Amino acid sequence: MINIIEMTHPPVISNFASKSAHHICGTPHHEQSKRWAATLISAGGEFVKEGVVVIDYGCGNARCGNYLSGCLKNFTYVGLEPDTPHGKRMLEYDCMTYNDPRFKFGHCDTVFEAEMLQKANIVYLGSVFTHTLIDETYRILDKIMPVVIRGGTVVFSALIGPGYKFKLDGAYDLSLGTSYTFNYLLQYISYATTRNVVLEVCGTCLTEGPEHTIMRLTKK
Repeated sequence: MINIIEMTHPPVISNFASKSAHHICGTPHHEQSKRWAATLISAGGEFVKEGVVVIDYGCGNARCGNYLSGCLKNFTYVGLEPDTPHGKRMLEYDCMTYNDPRFKFGHCDTVFEAEMLQKANIVYLGSVFTHTLIDETYRILDKIMPVVIRGGTVVFSALIGPGYKFKLDGAYDLSLGTSYTFNYLLQYISYATTRNVVLEVCGTCLTEGPEHTIMRLTKK
C-alpha cells in the first residue's frame, strides 16, 4: 500500500538552533543543507512532538538534531554512524559540538543502538540508502521495523529517477552498472507489502547534489 501525503509540519528554515547554526552552515551549499535537514525532519509529521525519541542513521554533523532543537524542548536525539574512520571523526565532532543532554551519539550495530531502538518513535535515514544495495537496505529496514510495528515511523530518502548510480564509499561507482530508476520504487513498495506496513511518499528535496524522494513507513 502506498500513500501520497502532504507534510503536516512544513519545513521552516529559521527553526535551526542559533547556538550552533554555524556548524551546519560551513559549506557553499549551506542553504540547501539546512533545507534538506528541515524537510527530512518535517516528514515525520505528527510523530514530531514533545517527548519524542529520534534516531538519525548516518547523522553526520547532526544537522537534523540541530533543527529538532529549534522545534521542540523535550526530545531525545540519537545520532548514529558506522564504526569507520569517517564515522568516528563525525561522532568526535558531534560530541564536542552538542554539549546537550538531549543529544546522544554512538555507532551502529552496538548494544547502544539496540537499546535506543527499543525507545525510538522516529527513525531517520537521510541519504543512507544511496550507499547500499537492496539486500543491505532490506536488512537495515528489518532491524528497525519494530519501531513501526509499535506505532512509530521510519523516514528515509532515496534517489528515484533515471540515471542515478549507486553511491559507495563517498563516490559514484559507475562500474556497478545499476541505476536508481522507478523500478527501485517498486522494491520499496514490495518491502512495505510483504511486511504489512504502509509506504507514504512525502515529497522531494534537493541535497547538495541530486534531488531525493522522501518516504516513510507507518503501521497499518
